[in-house]
Amino acid sequence: MAVRGDANREYLDLAKDPVMPRGVSKALAAEAAALGWLKALLETDVYAHVQFRDQSKGIYYLDGWVKAGTEVFRNERASSVFEDFEMVGGCGNVMIRRH
Repeated sequence: MAVRGDANREYLDLAKDPVMPRGVSKALAAEAAALGWLKALLETDVYAHVQFRDQSKGIYYLDGWVKAGTEVFRNERASSVFEDFEMVGGCGNVMIRRH
């Protein structure tokens, strides 16, 4: 678990225990785009609640920092509690941003 604060940022290892082992495929990215999801790079570091999947396929979550420049998919048209939900492109994990 990461310490929240600028001085002691510990970044999550997004490559560890990916939800989608090979990341977001081109087909899934095209499908997401058709549904209004946009691919972008994070402009700043963000503190997020990130979903991972362990070797026995169980889901677990970690809170921590995600680095600027990380590729994410976000749905700008969303108007629900999941407005801040994003899928991390490179590893296929999912995250909910904390503001």
